[in-house]
Amino acid sequence: MAPKYPENSDGPDGGLDLIELAAAAWLVQRDRGLTPAQEEEFARWLQADERHARIFGKLTQTWDLLDRVPAARVPLPSHRGRRWAWAAGSLAAAAALVFGFVALDSLRPSAAPLVRSATTPIGGFEKIDLPDGSVVRLNTSSAVEVAFTATERRVHLLRGEASFTVAKDRARPFVVRVGQVDVRAVGTVFNVRCLPAAVEVLVTEGKVRVDDAASGRSLLTAQSESPALAPAPRTTASGPPIGEPTPADEPLLVEGHRITIANAVSAPAAFVPVAVAPQEAARALAWQSRRLEFSAQPLAEVVAEFNRYNRHQLVIEDADLATQRFGGKFPANDIESFVLLLESNFGVIAERRAGETMLRRKPATLPRP
Repeated sequence: MAPKYPENSDGPDGGLDLIELAAAAWLVQRDRGLTPAQEEEFARWLQADERHARIFGKLTQTWDLLDRVPAARVPLPSHRGRRWAWAAGSLAAAAALVFGFVALDSLRPSAAPLVRSATTPIGGFEKIDLPDGSVVRLNTSSAVEVAFTATERRVHLLRGEASFTVAKDRARPFVVRVGQVDVRAVGTVFNVRCLPAAVEVLVTEGKVRVDDAASGRSLLTAQSESPALAPAPRTTASGPPIGEPTPADEPLLVEGHRITIANAVSAPAAFVPVAVAPQEAARALAWQSRRLEFSAQPLAEVVAEFNRYNRHQLVIEDADLATQRFGGKFPANDIESFVLLLESNFGVIAERRAGETMLRRKPATLPRP
């Protein structure tokens, strides 16, 4: 059930509106802990109106700010005690205090931006709830840095792979930088992966712009007949729409498509997106459930994926075994079950050593005379 807030503070007459009060109520409830049902309801509330995520983000920033107030200035037993004292009484008073802080902070243009960082180890996974309502999911051996300012939300994917669910905020574009590539979105869902020699972007909802970080030039081909692309909004007499890509008629990557951008790119280079079937997209994103899914893929590719998630490594000794194709669904960290499957069903010998398992075919046996 959604948290309750005062029914008599219902609009401008009370100085606050229902969105502010609901955001304050959700903030208090989230700090106490949300049940699975409440998490679903909270997600629906955030997505129902772009103002919900924006106002909730402002509340969260001030909520976190109170954690950084020196204890000597607020004589309460703990940071958490200060936050609950801030929230005590009516939620209307709490919301008023939050927006007082936000209003004062907005008068200081030099205020430091929100900066956070997160990393995952090999086999690790982390879900990061950002203050604007956006969500970042980090895959194995990944690292991000987050910096929010008054005009932009920026995430730097330093290594690995991450999925981004972006809350709509036209006043603050959401930009993911990976290598020399900028992926810009307003409200969308997309996945970014750092490959050894390329960057891969997969859009599963909405659309994004993909630019060369140095020049700002689009890295997408401008072929208008491609179903993977959509033109950016044209500018108007009063200027471009806030938060939308500014150059007119630049192509955007739309949902259900993927683009792979080589790391060594020249300024005029452009890359053609490819369509991704729903089943293929589901396999690519199975890591969010800590699974690996394959469909008739060479064993070399399967082994490479398992090795991303495990310190114990698989090594293929036979070249022709590396090209044999396999399919199936496996827990990402259960390398031993996969090896047992190869041994029992596919004529593979596994030699287990410290830190690695060597894979080779069983030698052919000659028929008895």
